[in-house]
Amino acid sequence: MTKGWALARPYVDKAIKAPNTYILEGAGGGGRIIQVRLRKTGAVVFRLDYFPIKTGGPNVLHYHIQPNLKNHYKVF
Repeated sequence: MTKGWALARPYVDKAIKAPNTYILEGAGGGGRIIQVRLRKTGAVVFRLDYFPIKTGGPNVLHYHIQPNLKNHYKVF
């Protein structure tokens, strides 16, 4: 989780410092741990997840970033 927090922290800090620009969301369905979205459009800027990348696979800590949120980047 230390590596996950190191990746998420810059996005979380940015969302905390600019609450009129960003929405910070906590845990949600589908294994989401944290997510940062643009307030104006609702577009996801960063998301940290813990669930299988491939159907039926093991849970994996991974993240998604713009411009392609469909890509899964493993934390370790």
